[in-house]
Amino acid sequence: MAGRGAPLVFLERRTYRQRRLRDAARLLPVLGLFAWTVPLLWPRGDAAPGTAAALTYLFAVWAALVIAGASLSVLLSRGVDDDEPGERPAPGFGAAPFVPEPATDPKPSVGSDGAARTPGAGAGGEGRP
Repeated sequence: MAGRGAPLVFLERRTYRQRRLRDAARLLPVLGLFAWTVPLLWPRGDAAPGTAAALTYLFAVWAALVIAGASLSVLLSRGVDDDEPGERPAPGFGAAPFVPEPATDPKPSVGSDGAARTPGAGAGGEGRP
């Protein structure tokens, strides 16, 4: 009865991996937050680890988060699998180039006294030097 279910959706390996990497990048701060709260669960009193151990732990978690974030950033910026070099898209493929709009002069507005004013003009309708 396997043929009666919904049809299987085929996802490209590159697209699937990119989505999972994005998911990992979104989850990384949450995992870091939980890792930083672990010292709150440590025992207190005589059996508690020292301040040096807690600070070393926090530094190690911070360093691991930096390394993991940098690794994810590199993998996400590539956008392709290393095992398929022939399918590497051109840089910027699929993205429209940014073209800024040309600067235009602001249209003067007419004040209550009938004098033309430009945006940013003072009370007398005169622009600032």
